[in-house]
This record gives sequence, structure tokens and C-alpha cells, in this order.
Amino acid sequence: EIMSLQNIDGIIKSCRDIMRKDKGMNTDAQRIPQLLWMLFLKCFDDFELQKEILEDHKPIIEEPYRWRDWTADEKGRRGDELIEFVNNDLFKYLRNLQGEGTGDQRDVVGDVFSEQKNYMTDGYGMKDMIQQINKLDFTASEQFHLMGTVYEKMLSQMRDDSPGSFGEFYTPRPIIKFMVNAVKPSLKNRETVLDPACGTGGFLIESHKHFEKQVKGTKDNEFLQQDSISGIEPRPEPYLYGMMNMMLHGIEQPNIARVNTLETKLSDIQDNLQHDIIVTNPPFGGE
Repeated sequence: EIMSLQNIDGIIKSCRDIMRKDKGMNTDAQRIPQLLWMLFLKCFDDFELQKEILEDHKPIIEEPYRWRDWTADEKGRRGDELIEFVNNDLFKYLRNLQGEGTGDQRDVVGDVFSEQKNYMTDGYGMKDMIQQINKLDFTASEQFHLMGTVYEKMLSQMRDDSPGSFGEFYTPRPIIKFMVNAVKPSLKNRETVLDPACGTGGFLIESHKHFEKQVKGTKDNEFLQQDSISGIEPRPEPYLYGMMNMMLHGIEQPNIARVNTLETKLSDIQDNLQHDIIVTNPPFGGE
């Protein structure tokens, strides 16, 4: 049964209400990251579950740190015990995750959590929030697309409530599609695409879809997965969501760098970091 937009919206609203009661969070600048890292872990775990069913998959996040391990009710962590586990065990483990080579997803998770933090102080509230998030099923791709819509709506509401802290600028999907179709990235010519202000990854996902239609064999597929698209996003929240968004669109090793595009002098950009195509909607902020 596919959840409606209304259901998902309702779950996010409930989460926001729970977070409002927590003394550890006074602003949306704390509530958004809190909701995000929790959604990310649930989503990542659903993703892993699916792989375990389809293939012999060694989990990236191991027991007892997988979302399903510490959020399952009968395990019974509640109150302070839950907060203590999250702060002292879980986050320490996630921050120290390291891969064994290039493109290892453990590096992605380790990087994502290097700057995240748990703002919740009420373990019972966290338990309530977990129960809400567990109603979501990220293995259903339709649901994930809806999730994206809800998330963008949530950010725009928060942007209106507290201007300045979330100056995200969302490009409507039809415009992104139109732009990608106009520049026609070619897989055959091995053209690479960069979005230097990639936010939550819209341009990269559409470019990936455009390339996907052109795949004619293993070599093409390797290029698609490893080299075709790159992004740059300095802020931790859009970066985290962009990673999640791309992984669920079949991009297993999202190539997003956590740097500020404007800090590199043009003359310093090495050949391997140059791209054939740039599709982007640069933020028209102070810089």
C-alpha cells in the first residue's frame, strides 16, 4: 500500500511537534538536521535491507548500530538510556566509519556524520519520533519521490517562518528537466556533468536519468556509476539529503564534495576536476 502525500506530510508534522517540545532544540536550525539524520539512517537501513534480500550483501553499518537494531521496540531502550546510546555509542561509531578503498560507502556515512549532532535531550520524545519515522518505507521508490516533495515543502515553510537560516533556492523539476534535455549530455562521448551548487541533487539526478537511457553495455554502465556526474555542496544539511536522494535513485556512490566552490581559483582546477557540462542554479546570496 503506497502512502499518500498527506500521510507522509502528517508524519513529518508529528515529528516537528515532538521536536518542538524538546528543550534541546530551540530553532529550526537544530530541528531540520535532527529530522534529517534520523530519516537518513532509516532510509539507509531500508536500502541495505533490500540489498540483503537481493544479494549476499555485507552491511555497511553493522550491528548493533543499524537503525533496525536500536529502534526496534522490544530492545527497550528508552529515556536517558536511549539518548546516552545515541550520543556516546552510535555517533562515535558512525563518525569513525572508514572504507577500504575508493568509492566505499562507509566513507560517505562517516563523512555525513562527522558534523552531525543529536540535539534531542528527551529520550521518550525520541522514541515517539522513531515510531513516526518507522511508518515510512524507503524501499518503495514512489514513496521516496513523495518524501522529496514533502521535504522541499517543509524547507520552504521553514524558510518562510525563519528567513535567513534556510535560504535554499529550489529549482522546480520541470525546469531542471528542460535544462538537462537542452544540453543533452552524451554518454557515448563520455561527457561529464558538474553542478557546483548542487543542493539536494536535482540537476545531478536528472542528468543521471538522461545518461541512463543511453547505456549500451557494461563499460557505459561503469562510466555512468563512477564518473558521469559530480556535485559540490558546502552545507551539511543539503549535502546529507542530496546523498540520500541520489542513493535512492540508484546512484550508489554519490560523488559530492563538501567544499565551497568559490574558494578554488580557476587557474588551480586540475584537468581531472574539469567537466564538459555544467548545469546549475547558483544561489544568488551575499557571495
